[in-house]
Amino acid sequence: MPSLLSLLHPLSLSLLSVAPAAPAFEVRPIAPVQATDASVRQWDKPPHRHTVYLNFDGATLTEGPNAAEGEASCIINGVFEYPPFSGTEVQRLAMVDVFAAAVAPFGIRVVHEAPPPRHLPYSMIMMGGLPSLFGPGGASSAACSIDCGDSWWRETGFVFANQWPEETIYYGQAAIKVAGHHWGLDVLENGEAYMSGFTSSQPRSWSDGCEFVDDGFAPPQCTHVHEEFCGEGSGRQDDVAELMAMFGANSVDEVAPTVQLLAPSDGIELTPGQEFTVEVDVSDNFDGAGWKLMIPEVGQEVPAYQRETKWVLKPPAGVYTIRVEALDHDGNIGFDEVTIHVGVAPEPEDTTTGEPESTTDAPTTGGAATETSGDEPEATADDASTDGATAGGSTPDDDAQGCACTADEAPGDAAPGLLLVLALWLRRRASPA
Repeated sequence: MPSLLSLLHPLSLSLLSVAPAAPAFEVRPIAPVQATDASVRQWDKPPHRHTVYLNFDGATLTEGPNAAEGEASCIINGVFEYPPFSGTEVQRLAMVDVFAAAVAPFGIRVVHEAPPPRHLPYSMIMMGGLPSLFGPGGASSAACSIDCGDSWWRETGFVFANQWPEETIYYGQAAIKVAGHHWGLDVLENGEAYMSGFTSSQPRSWSDGCEFVDDGFAPPQCTHVHEEFCGEGSGRQDDVAELMAMFGANSVDEVAPTVQLLAPSDGIELTPGQEFTVEVDVSDNFDGAGWKLMIPEVGQEVPAYQRETKWVLKPPAGVYTIRVEALDHDGNIGFDEVTIHVGVAPEPEDTTTGEPESTTDAPTTGGAATETSGDEPEATADDASTDGATAGGSTPDDDAQGCACTADEAPGDAAPGLLLVLALWLRRRASPA
């Protein structure tokens, strides 16, 4: 069975006309400064939680690096309708179980019934289709790129599970290998490891110790990372050590992210068309949470795909809520929000004296929450448990402006009219064809 890295041929594409969505509010994200791999010679990155979406339902895919936007980097010049899994529900769940068991020791969540919210960082593996989608050959799967040290958290890969859908161990382990490449793991010589160059229907495992990289099968892409754990010039890779450094040990997370809006101030008055900056601080007990800028009055949400903490806005006249909401991989939500007045004077305060009129509608200021509903399906701790994976900064002062609101071989052989501007930048190391 050829390596996942050996099939990077572009997909055959069906060109479709896609109408862009009408923009609602001019927003210009300010991307954070990105460090280069070459500048980091010692492993000093904190572990981060992650979610993998095993997509058995098919999808409309376009070229790009972002799974949350239905993109894959090995789709070229068009739109591709990727087919759903053709097997049974029992087979589907068996493949999920194989994958979930492999990642259970680490801070990784697995979902398969619906995609997570767009602002949560997740990678996607398409489970369906046939090898012919990538051209001639009999590969079980394909990874479009290899991401050394898992610096980008939103890749899309492919497992061609419609060829032999009854081979659940085989394709479950093929998905594990695709995910391993997404996390920067190269091919190993050890034929009993998940990262072997050949997929098998026999149960396998991560290498727990330094194993030789198979540089004859595919040139290694992430040697500088492997050397952090196995020594310079060793030519070896320790899967477990790298995965633990990237994701940490599995544990339940019941702590919501903390969100503090540093700017603008609540109640600020602006003139129509005046630019202002939104700045936020987001922290969590585990790295890896995602967040989004929201303007509910115009139904606009801007996911922070590059982990932006600053946006420049240019609003029209009106009264708006500026909200930033963060979500972690166990479904815990934190948020903060302010109100701005653009060309509209705030309503005068009620100076009437006396006892306030009683009401049964108490104002809501936030609270612990698990995101379970909305326009997009949500990833929750219950989802992770169903899929077989057990769920595993500074905090602003309570009186601060911000709110710490929480709401291969055959199987067995081995406002209207305004422009929304989003900028994505990614330095990726693509594996060779």
